[in-house]
Amino acid sequence: MKKMLNTLFIESPKSSLRMEGESIVLRLANGEKKKLPTLNIDSLVIRGSVYVSSRVLAYCAKHGILVSYFSVNDRMLFKIDRSLAGSNVLLRRAQHEATKAENALPVAKSIVMGKILNQHHELQRYKREYAKEDRRLIEDISKLKHQLRYVELAKDLDELRGYEGVTSSLYFKYFNDRIRKHKREFFMKGRNRRPPMDRVNALLSYGYQVLYHDMIGLVESVGLDPAMGFLHRDRPGRMSLALDMMEEFRSLVIDRLVIRLINLGQITPEDFDISASGSVRIKDKARRIFLEGYVDQKRESYFHFYTGEKLKLPHLWHVQGQLLARYLRGNIEGYPAFVVR
Repeated sequence: MKKMLNTLFIESPKSSLRMEGESIVLRLANGEKKKLPTLNIDSLVIRGSVYVSSRVLAYCAKHGILVSYFSVNDRMLFKIDRSLAGSNVLLRRAQHEATKAENALPVAKSIVMGKILNQHHELQRYKREYAKEDRRLIEDISKLKHQLRYVELAKDLDELRGYEGVTSSLYFKYFNDRIRKHKREFFMKGRNRRPPMDRVNALLSYGYQVLYHDMIGLVESVGLDPAMGFLHRDRPGRMSLALDMMEEFRSLVIDRLVIRLINLGQITPEDFDISASGSVRIKDKARRIFLEGYVDQKRESYFHFYTGEKLKLPHLWHVQGQLLARYLRGNIEGYPAFVVR
């Protein structure tokens, strides 16, 4: 059990939650009991085999406490929405207003700045470990960070996306250099997808899709509409806010995982089918290896500047969702993107 930003995270296996007066009582598998006063609890995040009594669920629904239930693999199974208490509609209205093109720039800027700083962090890691004397890389790392100034001064979303495109080009310029095994087969010919035309793009696209689904669960779990984004604009069938929330984590989670799986030889050139047209498909066995690696990756902890704690990725993602919701409710001045340290 962990409490962050008025959210209780319950993930002890075979534990149970019951009501006792105005408190929720957590009973662990070893019989230990903890009394959790409901005062100042905004939401419950429950993972895995936790029994929750109907009285707890009814109490949460009545008092507007959001309950999000995840599987052990962090797939969102269901939620009890605080809209029953009438408060979620206010958050949705605030989100609708804030995501209008004329209002979306501050959050979009924060997201892009977080993305650039995390890409910068990844290239710095690579330089420290393998390319300390590479002058070309050193200059490009400096250029990448310099883009932050332009992002800060961007006057509209189109200009902001232009700077984001420049930094992505600088970042991906070194992706092939970071791959050290089967370099001829794992060679990225620029970013391409639908369908991917090389093995690296196939892995990246698959990974981004997996992360995208986790982000949909994340934004829904904090009561936000995943379709209304800031940086990504509305489009039928597209979960634009989930795409926004991914940006801070693409390089840290998926890019890092793809490089690790290739460099450790866990995924090899034989793990792909290549069609006559050149499109590349990941074989089922490699998909399983990728997902196992992704689950491991989610167990890694990162220091979060806002809570002052090291958090595993699912917790960290949830905190980011809560911070965005707090910004939309007017409780904090801006949305602080996650930046690794």
